Amino acid sequence: SRRADARMLAALEAEGRKDMGQEHRGMTATVRAAIRLRLEANTGEREAIRRALAVLARPQHAPLAARLLYRTVDAVWYAAGDKATDFNFYTKRGLLAAVYSATVVYWLDDRSEGCAETWTFLDRRLADVLRLPKAMARAERLIGGLPSPFSILRKARSRVPAGFRPPGR
Repeated sequence: SRRADARMLAALEAEGRKDMGQEHRGMTATVRAAIRLRLEANTGEREAIRRALAVLARPQHAPLAARLLYRTVDAVWYAAGDKATDFNFYTKRGLLAAVYSATVVYWLDDRSEGCAETWTFLDRRLADVLRLPKAMARAERLIGGLPSPFSILRKARSRVPAGFRPPGR
């Protein structure tokens, strides 16, 4: 909700003021802090959030669910200082939407002291996202070494005699 986003941003700003004497926090740390602050602020509302998510999971509410999720991840990236205007703008928000959604679902059932298991889960998901560019670059190198399927088809087609028709046509 807008109210929860506003509370998250205010808490993040207040926390940032406490850290003023320290080195500037990086984007990943800010994203982590924002998600953590948002969930901590809603600890007393877990059951209401669980029920709201059950309603938002219905197909007729998918557009609203998408808008709410987008608004939250956009607020997080804005608070983290993201200035992307290219395709990265959408990629970052899509990846964070997946991380945030998975973390919320995990948090709903976390009964560990201080939600320690949720924060460990969040750290693992963020680490996974940070590994993605390396994995994609490796995949591109592997794929780049493969021949183009179109060139294979062109070569195969050039070997077919002119006027050839498969049997039965």
